[in-house]
Amino acid sequence: MKKIVGLLALSLLLPLRARASITAGTQEADLNLGIADPLTSYNANNGAITNSIGSVGLGIGADYVYYVNKWIGLGGDFMYDAYGSQSLSGGQTSQPDEMTGLGIAKFQIRPDSNLRPYGLVGLGWGNLSDTVSGGTFSAVSNGFAYALGGGVDYDITKNIVAGAELRWTNLTVNNNFNGAGFHDVGDLNILAHIGYKFGGR
Repeated sequence: MKKIVGLLALSLLLPLRARASITAGTQEADLNLGIADPLTSYNANNGAITNSIGSVGLGIGADYVYYVNKWIGLGGDFMYDAYGSQSLSGGQTSQPDEMTGLGIAKFQIRPDSNLRPYGLVGLGWGNLSDTVSGGTFSAVSNGFAYALGGGVDYDITKNIVAGAELRWTNLTVNNNFNGAGFHDVGDLNILAHIGYKFGGR
């Protein structure tokens, strides 16, 4: 997280490059890989037990953005988070995962630079599933999802882009999911990405 904040600060200090890196009509497709940290705990057995929904795991995804102008890009994003297992009472283990599909808007802060900080918002749908070891229980719930994030892009070449992103996602699920006392699941992703940029004027 400190590295991402440092990159954002550096991108604001470096001089702009003369030729615009993002213009109207620019398109970008990225692959994302990093960690997924579930920020939600729940109460089970009438509050007698408090468990995390899972432990830190792997996040992988992809997105596509079309820039309507050099400041704003619109597109879609898919993210899959495979959380680490979580020990439960009675020697059982919970193994949750989460998928989201979002429509996203990406806001460039310095579109004329080859090192560009940005903000991101997303709205869409998500799915949370959980399986308890031994096949004794499994549950699936779908619901509304939204995301807020920010990061930095760097042009390695005219067409190849790399960067990093910090993203928080909230998923609304059934309040009785797996007997748990929650309805909003928070998730933090710290991601690195590589992408291909093309088009534009």
